[in-house]
Amino acid sequence: AVPDVVGLGEADARGRLEEAGLQVGAVTEAPDETAIVGVVIDAVAPAGAVEVESGTAIDLVVSTGPADRLVPDLPASGRPDDAAVSLLDLRLGVREVRDFDETVPLGEVIRFEPVPGESVPVDTEVVIVVSDGPAPRELPDVIGLDVEEATRLLEADGFVVAGVQGSPTRPVLATDPPPGEILARGTEVVIATSLSAG
Repeated sequence: AVPDVVGLGEADARGRLEEAGLQVGAVTEAPDETAIVGVVIDAVAPAGAVEVESGTAIDLVVSTGPADRLVPDLPASGRPDDAAVSLLDLRLGVREVRDFDETVPLGEVIRFEPVPGESVPVDTEVVIVVSDGPAPRELPDVIGLDVEEATRLLEADGFVVAGVQGSPTRPVLATDPPPGEILARGTEVVIATSLSAG
């Protein structure tokens, strides 16, 4: 009878077969989702027989562990939760980090590291980079410029001109917030051409 060696390490399987008066034939490797590396996942007798003559060679198939995974594409929804589910379904690890991005909306996935399509072993940690929106920037100094030019420069840097205090035909005397402050994109700025409310 061919002994059952499935689930044994290759060396133990070889010993069990030799004790039964059989030989080990070809040893091949194959991925297996449950068996660890080096464990026998199949023993093949000639013609699939369960009883063979003494000295018959039995071929062994040994596990190389789970097959490598391809990092999936970014989720169409852009949501980090959807990205994490797609990675966990493939038995990949997940770690989320945040980064500024000028184009990807706040809270959506920017990229995976490693990149989609790359082949990695099971349990590899994949980093999900999530957008914190555009990086804060320094409010430009527009003092001395006319209101139209000051407005153009502020809006080009991503700020919103919320109003003009004073005559729009006079040069800019100040801004609120003041120049040089580091502010989020979309921050409202008031241009002042007069330092009094009137």
